[in-house]
Amino acid sequence: MAGSSQSMSLRSTTLAEDSAALPMETPFGVWLPQVTILDCRRLEQAVQALEALRARHCLVLQLARAEPQEAQRIVDFMAGAVSALDGQVERLGDDAFLFSPAGVIVSRS
Repeated sequence: MAGSSQSMSLRSTTLAEDSAALPMETPFGVWLPQVTILDCRRLEQAVQALEALRARHCLVLQLARAEPQEAQRIVDFMAGAVSALDGQVERLGDDAFLFSPAGVIVSRS
């Protein structure tokens, strides 16, 4: 966003940095598991979140600093996107969501 003083925090972790993580064969080809963590405040910033999801990253979206109505718009936008990509969404807490691409199994214990 040009001229905006608001920023979005982005952290990306490749599991291959851990010696136990290996690339996986999937129906979509070889996939190197990656998790992207975004602190998103505005709907316009959700485009970066969508790009991470389209790149087949698991995405943790933190919305604690977004206004409640804006946070709802972001979640609705991302839920539609993940549905179109045959992925899934899981609520992690009041202000955090996990969006995962197709082929990723999410389980709670």
